[in-house]
Amino acid sequence: MFLFQNDDAFLVLENAVKEINRILRASGNGPLHRTWVDLPYGEEEICLLEDELLPIAQMVLDRIEEIDLKIQVEQERKWAEEYTEDPAFA
Repeated sequence: MFLFQNDDAFLVLENAVKEINRILRASGNGPLHRTWVDLPYGEEEICLLEDELLPIAQMVLDRIEEIDLKIQVEQERKWAEEYTEDPAFA
């Protein structure tokens, strides 16, 4: 997967986490084949994905959401100030 200049890397991360979860559910804990190696992911590698990597990725997404919410609140506050200061709206 390649990102273009205007692609949202955070959205790519969110979609990747969703897709990995979908693949794990669909595999039924069976082996996961990788394109770059002949030996598929087995139970140990799948457990690492489920127990270690996906929770970290979700923590990153949760933190991004917190940051976005803070920015959104600040932006709405500024818009409200501009709205109340504009004589056209008085």
